[in-house]
Amino acid sequence: MELRVAGHEVLLTLNKSYCCEDESTILQAVAKFKPLVDYLTKLNTEGFQLSSLTILNVSYIAQRIVYVTFDALFASVKTRDTVSQVITLSDDTVAAYLPVVKNNDVSYAVLVEQKRIPVGGASVVEAFSGVQLTNKNFSGPNASLLAAANLPVEGLTSLTANEVVVGNEGSAPTVFLSSTTEVSDAELARLQSGVSEDGASIVVIALEDVISKAVDVKAAVAAALLLQQN
Repeated sequence: MELRVAGHEVLLTLNKSYCCEDESTILQAVAKFKPLVDYLTKLNTEGFQLSSLTILNVSYIAQRIVYVTFDALFASVKTRDTVSQVITLSDDTVAAYLPVVKNNDVSYAVLVEQKRIPVGGASVVEAFSGVQLTNKNFSGPNASLLAAANLPVEGLTSLTANEVVVGNEGSAPTVFLSSTTEVSDAELARLQSGVSEDGASIVVIALEDVISKAVDVKAAVAAALLLQQN
């Protein structure tokens, strides 16, 4: 289907590898997706034109679209050279969550270890990824793991005044969240033993060691912000 952007037509299509039962329904839903509407309304097209948007992935929570990832193709008005950029838009605020547990005045970061396709299916130790809902609670694919670890998803602390963007990576702006929970020796030992759910496991690292030991930039940024506040 076609969208009207800055006075010209932009092709909205699905990537050939995207599997769905009703292409038309998905295209219509994505075309009405508010973050996309807002993005196209605010898009500064000086010097270039948006030619096409190819949908790479659509993510749902409770049958509601929350993320859409596009491959956007832009063309220079002067040279007609083209450049593509992967862009992720989200209906909720994208969030990185680094819970902290304290035992005998020592702070520990609680991270999740899970396999990630972009690094060849290798296991990555990282901060929890998800969204901050309109009620300010955290929700994400590892919600059951957080529950098994008795870690909160409500009343979390925002570590920055504003959402954070990472240069030209095309990812949605992210808010960094944290919480602090006092735990007993027994509960700390339980967490350190590796609580697991759905192929993901809890990893506990001293907060001051996260920056040097973590390979996940979200975890490193969150730890740095927390250490700066202490």
